[in-house]
Amino acid sequence: YFEVNGFRRDQVTWLPVAFDLTRMPPMRGRNLYENGLLQCDLVFVGTPGIYMDRYAEWQYDDELGVKYCSKFKDFARSDLNKYIGYNNLSFEYAERAEYLIRLSQDFDLRIYDHCQPPVYWSALQRGKIGFNRSLRYDICTRVFEIPAAGLLLCTDSQPMLDKLFANHCYLQYIDHFQPQFHNFTLDYDCLWRQLKETLLMWDDKNNQWGFQEQVDALQNHVLENHSYLNRVDKIIEIWERQYKS
Repeated sequence: YFEVNGFRRDQVTWLPVAFDLTRMPPMRGRNLYENGLLQCDLVFVGTPGIYMDRYAEWQYDDELGVKYCSKFKDFARSDLNKYIGYNNLSFEYAERAEYLIRLSQDFDLRIYDHCQPPVYWSALQRGKIGFNRSLRYDICTRVFEIPAAGLLLCTDSQPMLDKLFANHCYLQYIDHFQPQFHNFTLDYDCLWRQLKETLLMWDDKNNQWGFQEQVDALQNHVLENHSYLNRVDKIIEIWERQYKS
């Protein structure tokens, strides 16, 4: 877009969003099996796209002091009233909602109510795997927050993630954007198999430490390269280079 409008390639730099390191408690060297936080297979913290006030069966995390949902009240799969957008009645998060609903039926999943740091980070750490489904295949803050908290990231296929994560280990599922949910079950079945295989390997005592090492490697990479402090340093570097030239 910028090149078409007259900019040279060397005049354009792409900086994605990042995570707020200044609001995050120290978490280096997190051990999933010894810190007592781990309580579920999958965790999601954010806007689920589900009409939670009507369909969620809330439970309470006494230690963190926040609500979470693991199961939903029965509704027909064709019931569109289960979807709700960001503070409105649109379907912008419908795909994310459908994934979360189906995952709650097949896995030990927790969807946490909105919470602020430091509780936000502790809520993330309840799960072995942090789930993300982007709004429109965008790089969002959550894809950095999940590994920064020491979880295995599971996200839909997004451009540039391999480059941003320097080919460290994470789960990336193929998702065809389908407003009408054509073949959605096929996409979900692929994700289901990927998660099932990963959790089986993870729970194998012989593989636990190997997984932990891979998760720790991505955590360290994200902590060192993808905070907003890193982005500010990059902006200053670009500005100084432009100023000197």
